[in-house]
Amino acid sequence: MTRRVPRLLLLATAVLLLTLPAQAQSYPTRPIRLISPFAAGGANDVLARALGAKLADRLGGTVVIENRPGAGAVIGLTALARSAPDGYSLALSGSTLAVSGALYKKPPFDALKDFAPVALVTHYPFVLVVNAALPVRSVPELVALARQQPGKLLYASPGVAS
Repeated sequence: MTRRVPRLLLLATAVLLLTLPAQAQSYPTRPIRLISPFAAGGANDVLARALGAKLADRLGGTVVIENRPGAGAVIGLTALARSAPDGYSLALSGSTLAVSGALYKKPPFDALKDFAPVALVTHYPFVLVVNAALPVRSVPELVALARQQPGKLLYASPGVAS
């Protein structure tokens, strides 16, 4: 029995040494790409840059913000869907991801199958405002005015699907 103990210790040491190369690699080993599917300078870009800086600090790596605007965020989200599933490509998106399937006959990605949510980053309200001189104080009043004056009211939005 005393001969068995050194052999078992030798075997256990060999098994431990063989598992050393299988240890987890450090992350990140290269820059992380954070896609903002909107134009630079907008709210999504500002948030992406703030988030990217915090991620870089926390992970001890580099986070590159890549603005890929257009088609109601579809261009940027398509870039993410086509990227390698290695954790080095992320996107900061919101409602546009949810509505793309309803707006486009055949979007180049499946929002439910091609993406995995990682974190809820922020909440922000949508606000409808009008010029104070316009004689409306509610959404029903605005709709009624628009119906009374077709083609006369102008509006602004970040873009289709936004």
